[in-house]
Amino acid sequence: RAEVCQLLSGCPIDETGLMDAYRILVTKPCKHDEVIRRDLARTFPAHSFFRDKIGQESLFLVSRAYALYDEEVGYCQGLTFFAAVLLLHMPVEQAFTVLVQVNNNYGVREFFLNDFDGLHMRLFQLGRIIQDQLPDVSKHFTDLGLETHMFASQWFLTLFTAKFPLNVVFHIVDLFLTEGLIFIFRVSLALLQLARRDLLGLDFEGVLKYLRVTMPKKYLTQDANEELLSIALSAKVTTSKLQKYAKEWIAKRAQEKFTESPLHVMECQLALLRREVARLEHENESLASGLLTSKTSMHKQVDRLEDKAEILTRELFASRQDFQNALEEKAHLENEVLQVKKMFRSALEENSAELERHRHIFTCYQTIIKELNNYLLKINENLPNDSSSINGQYKHDPVFLDLTFDLIQQASHCKECSSIVNAYIQKSKRINSTNNGNTPPMGVKMDDEIIVNVPEEQILNHLNTNRPEEIASSNRIGRQSIINILNKFKLLNTSVNQYSSRSKVHELNNSKLVESTLVNNNTDIALTNSTNDNCEASLH
Repeated sequence: RAEVCQLLSGCPIDETGLMDAYRILVTKPCKHDEVIRRDLARTFPAHSFFRDKIGQESLFLVSRAYALYDEEVGYCQGLTFFAAVLLLHMPVEQAFTVLVQVNNNYGVREFFLNDFDGLHMRLFQLGRIIQDQLPDVSKHFTDLGLETHMFASQWFLTLFTAKFPLNVVFHIVDLFLTEGLIFIFRVSLALLQLARRDLLGLDFEGVLKYLRVTMPKKYLTQDANEELLSIALSAKVTTSKLQKYAKEWIAKRAQEKFTESPLHVMECQLALLRREVARLEHENESLASGLLTSKTSMHKQVDRLEDKAEILTRELFASRQDFQNALEEKAHLENEVLQVKKMFRSALEENSAELERHRHIFTCYQTIIKELNNYLLKINENLPNDSSSINGQYKHDPVFLDLTFDLIQQASHCKECSSIVNAYIQKSKRINSTNNGNTPPMGVKMDDEIIVNVPEEQILNHLNTNRPEEIASSNRIGRQSIINILNKFKLLNTSVNQYSSRSKVHELNNSKLVESTLVNNNTDIALTNSTNDNCEASLH
């Protein structure tokens, strides 16, 4: 395999120029020694050859020599994995020569120049191949935001020698040396095609983990390797397509470089500034118009509020004045109410005292009437039973006539008795006319009261002819006692009549006055309270 690799890479077996250059380079100092030794532990750490110091030293010498040989490329970790695969089949000098030939003749060296510009072109070509032959995978990667360089950069830089098992790596390297860099595109497309179903069901993190970890482990068996190599060899990737995609890349890169030139950048910035100025001017005009409208509306609103404030101030002043007047009127009415209450209490006290006094007088009056009735009954008992003798005996008696006249006169002044007396007098006239002038009996009882009945003509004649002296001279039946009683009766009856009429009028007037006063006061107080409430509400 060592000889085949040398022949396929274009390096003659008896090549001495590169071997001599290697012997000279290993003696020179290198600035990358520290970085190279640090990466040795990460290059096939599980392989027995590189766990040994001899294997690590051989890899260090090859990497150091190439870094000194091609100073433009320098040292890159991706080249270390490919050099380690070569060292597993050939000595150090031959591995160095094959590494130089592969980098120069297969275009690998371009990956590391000009900020990996060649690598970006190969990745763009691979992305276009995936877009053409695996559109669903390409769309899924686009939806996830997964770009080609995120998973395929290591494939191109290490030529699939970093993660995949060595049994499949050896076959890939052999076919790479045979067909060239196009086989790396075919292997990449075959890997994605075999993993298509799994990739479509994964998210961003899942896809990256699958491509970096899960996918290499699937090719530990010989059958999986053969299937992969078979699909890769039959993949429809041609040189013409790669050239077409390369031209697209070159045009795109030229456009990017043009857009990145200082002049273009300044023109773009100027255009942006002009658009920004136009936008700001339009926004300024809109703001100015809005500000003017707002000011106009605000002035109108301020005017309305000032007018409203002035009206409210006047209303407040009037309300305060009304409230003050209402307070004064309320105080006045309260004072009047107090005075009316005092007057009412005083009137009630006076009426109560007078009523008590009049009740006492009326009681005395009733007592006197009772005594008089008893006295008259006693007189009737002492008189003879013959009514004619009574009439003949007393019809000319001056005391009897005077007493009868006084009784009739007192009864005629009473509202209740006058009607009875008049009715009796009319009845007596009818009886006299019926009895041909005979007088009725002396005592006639009507309405539970004893009334002494004497013909009207005898009473009138007595009043015209007799005088008080004659009344006083007769003392046959206790004239003086009867006269005294009659005098008391007259005085008491007069007082009672006066009291009755005056008491009724006075009570009626007092009740009406008090009732009217209370109603008026209650109305004024209610009106005052309502006015006060309205004033307080207006003030609030």
